[in-house]
Amino acid sequence: MIRDTITQIETRLRNSDLLNEQTRQELISLLNTLKAEVTTLSQTDADRARQIAGYAETSTHAAISKERNPDVLKSSINS
Repeated sequence: MIRDTITQIETRLRNSDLLNEQTRQELISLLNTLKAEVTTLSQTDADRARQIAGYAETSTHAAISKERNPDVLKSSINS
């Protein structure tokens, strides 16, 4: 499930027309780091790892949505 969530996030980043290429590559690099860390965490605390992956998915959706809601974006960043 965590791997699926990370894959979905990566797909959204790659397909977003709201990101320039430099930003897209930076976010994918950060996502790869998150993937490694969440994978390691899932070995000792699977629930927390799923929660973090879920937050990342929500934040990504809020950040690259064509109809950005500033309150949702702020909330997802502060989670």
